[in-house]
Amino acid sequence: MDITANLAGISGISSSTEGSTLSLASQNGAAPGTLTTFSVDPNGVINGSFSNGATETLGQVMLASFTNDQGLVQAGNGTYTVGTNSGPPTLAAPNSSGVGSLQSGAIEESNTDIGTSLVSLINVSTNYQGAARVISVADQLVNDLLTMMQQIA
Repeated sequence: MDITANLAGISGISSSTEGSTLSLASQNGAAPGTLTTFSVDPNGVINGSFSNGATETLGQVMLASFTNDQGLVQAGNGTYTVGTNSGPPTLAAPNSSGVGSLQSGAIEESNTDIGTSLVSLINVSTNYQGAARVISVADQLVNDLLTMMQQIA
């Protein structure tokens, strides 16, 4: 931000012990304000809205692409770092140079179908219960057979 001050029209400043005063005759800028909200547009530009009504560009989100995505090293918590086989990162603004796009405020959807997973869980649970019953019945049959063999002998 550039600030230009024209001090040519200042008069009445003295070096006396009484002191001097300087007052602002005119202002062509905005009143002071604090950042209240910000947004990210699809091109990665971060815009801030201030309490005084001003809107300013705060920055730019950049995306990185790699020649070999499989060469990235997993760092945990869904993060990756540059690996020896990944190649150097190529930075570009969203929607340019094939690096992808941004969707501000979106939450990544899960790639799991909850309905299919629930049906699969029910099937596995039912199969487990059936197998447990078969083992229980087989155990009871063996015990009954042993009891009968002891009575005969």
